[in-house]
Amino acid sequence: SRAWRRPVAGAEVDALLAIANDVTIDLADPIEGLKYALAGVLQSPYFLFRVEIGEPDAGSPTAYRYTSWEMASRLSFLLLDGPPDEPLRQAAAAGDLTIVDAVRVHAERLLDDPASRPALVRFFRDFMMVKDLDHLEKSPTVFPQLSATLGPSMRIEIERMFENVVFEEESDFRVLFTTRETYLNEDLARVYGIDGITGPDFRPVVLPAESKRAGLLTTAGFLAMNAHETQTSPTHRGRFVQINLLCQDIPPPPDGVDTTLPEPEPGNPTTLRQRLDEHRTNPACAGCHSRMGPVGFALEHYDAIGAFRTHNENGLPIDATTVVNGEPVADAIALADLVAQLPDV
Repeated sequence: SRAWRRPVAGAEVDALLAIANDVTIDLADPIEGLKYALAGVLQSPYFLFRVEIGEPDAGSPTAYRYTSWEMASRLSFLLLDGPPDEPLRQAAAAGDLTIVDAVRVHAERLLDDPASRPALVRFFRDFMMVKDLDHLEKSPTVFPQLSATLGPSMRIEIERMFENVVFEEESDFRVLFTTRETYLNEDLARVYGIDGITGPDFRPVVLPAESKRAGLLTTAGFLAMNAHETQTSPTHRGRFVQINLLCQDIPPPPDGVDTTLPEPEPGNPTTLRQRLDEHRTNPACAGCHSRMGPVGFALEHYDAIGAFRTHNENGLPIDATTVVNGEPVADAIALADLVAQLPDV
């Protein structure tokens, strides 16, 4: 029952005992019989997978809810990255974990366990896809701030920001989008244009209001991860927000559609935003790009490595004003404020 994380039926036990008995007789060795029975336990789908079928919800004839045992596994694997402990098993057996208040009590108890910090950081790392920053690829010619340790430093900043909000501040997840508290080392200070920070060690920093940065969406790591090697990508940045934060579905481009942007005409430099606006005139592209582009435009003040800028690589002024979910947005800070308030987030 500990391995399968649920009560075990008598017939299931009988089947395992039958394996043990048959192997013991065939090999004349009870230890071998025990070994094969244990293998049956550990090769079962109930051990290898989290089986969450649910049960009818008495409050709604068409709805299902997680069983108490399923909720025990969901809580434990999310917060501790492992199977339920004895208090969770007892609560599951008593049926307590179909009650919201009981779930909250156990969630808070598990968050006090030191094992929850690395488990939740791993979850957040996967959720934000920041592990790719360990292999950051940017043009060193275009970005002199680039170093071998910059990508990992970007990842660590995002993870430390998450840890601070969740464990030190014990705050709301949405604070991640607006907080000015972060952790920087010399690599990141060089990108952010902040003096006085030297060496590889991270130190806590409260960014001033005039820093043009607040929260997750303005970290160099998020901005660099969702950009090309030499230039930004409002499409990639907007797509991440729509899919990962707003839980929207953005399908891949239809077959046969040319996704390359038109090159500027010689002697007539244009901004990336202008080129994307032209690209969106294609009816096959407009549906998805009208959802991704406006979000990404608010982040155009940050180049492909996350450094703040007022003009693009061609010296043209950047327009970061946009409209997201029907709300006018002036820049990345306003976008962060809006995202933190959106019910879908």
